[in-house]
Amino acid sequence: MPAQQLHVTLCFIGESNQLETIGRALSQIEAMPVTLALQGSGRWSGVLWAGLRRNVALDDLHRRVTQALVSCGLEPDRRPFHPHVTLGRFRAQRPPQRLNTWLQTHRSLRSAPVTVDEFCLYASELTPAGARYTVLQRYPPAREGGGMSALILLLTGLFLYARFLEPRWLQVKRVPMYLPQLPESFEGLRLVQISDLHLGGWLKPARLQAWLARVNALQPDLVLISGDFIEETARQEPEELLTVLRALQAPVIAVPGNHDHRRGVERVCQALTDNGIRVLRNEVHTLQRGDAQLHVAGLGDQAWGDDDLDDLLERLPPEGPAILLAHEPDVADLAGPTERFALQLSGHTHGGQVRPPLLERPLILPAWGQHYTGGLARAGSMPVYTNRGLGIIRPWFRFNCRPEITLLELQPCSPAT
Repeated sequence: MPAQQLHVTLCFIGESNQLETIGRALSQIEAMPVTLALQGSGRWSGVLWAGLRRNVALDDLHRRVTQALVSCGLEPDRRPFHPHVTLGRFRAQRPPQRLNTWLQTHRSLRSAPVTVDEFCLYASELTPAGARYTVLQRYPPAREGGGMSALILLLTGLFLYARFLEPRWLQVKRVPMYLPQLPESFEGLRLVQISDLHLGGWLKPARLQAWLARVNALQPDLVLISGDFIEETARQEPEELLTVLRALQAPVIAVPGNHDHRRGVERVCQALTDNGIRVLRNEVHTLQRGDAQLHVAGLGDQAWGDDDLDDLLERLPPEGPAILLAHEPDVADLAGPTERFALQLSGHTHGGQVRPPLLERPLILPAWGQHYTGGLARAGSMPVYTNRGLGIIRPWFRFNCRPEITLLELQPCSPAT
């Protein structure tokens, strides 16, 4: 293969003394005849170029030039580069768009301060079709693929946040709750609701114990737990896992959830009872203050067919407001029309766990949790509050949906309010 006629050009933006230093380093490369020409003087930028015949392989030339430039304290980098694009960061006037235009029109900037940024070494080959350029080196390394790198960094950050940070970022929500016909003696009653512990899965007893201390710090009059105590894949037995609930200092009322049925609802309910928790399955618990009553009605799990709303309504005393505690929130579509319940508290949905911004609802929701996904809503005249839960199920992510402790402070209001 005949030797090709090549010209190697070094485009450099910097001060003349730096050009000369690099020129001397290049001229010392063995078997590389170099002719240097410096345009410009003083402290303004110039162009350094060298011409040679191709008497060594380009990769060998690349290696030699790299060694020479590294000896000048510059870091090499390989990347495509258009030879006519100006390099450099300029602190005077506007940055030039093309090197030749800048040299022709900005000679008056000889005394302007210039910061050396980078330069490029490339080979040009004259062909009948015109000049063809082969990039040899660009110095120093510039960031390549910045958009993709930023995207990867963003996705990595979102993954780490949703996997490790938000599931641990507990939120205490204070919700004033106005109930019609609430007896004066129950005004200001402090109810704390927690839900969906899924103990033995992502949430371990040690972390739950720290969160229960937050519950105690709220000084509730009553704690209501709306189901899913145990993760069905937990290695520990329910009797062992649920002892952590003894840390709660206020009276506790609970209903089981669908995951408790998967693990064995009778065992779970018995373990809760052994730890001082009142479990309601289509039953009513009545709070008494003087002659006034406030009822808490607990419904069995709807997903497993353990619910009996008609039987629960028959057991409910005719006088006094009632709060319905039900694991699945969509029970409200059946309970609301009865107009017997002043409030429904539920869980089950985890708020969707992942709630993409700008979307009205989470992407994935469980059965019986399609209509009331999280927070406060209404089923007719009945308020429905759906707690986002403390635990999570696989995949173990939370995004825009923090774990929640809800403090409800009961206040009276007129039926028309």
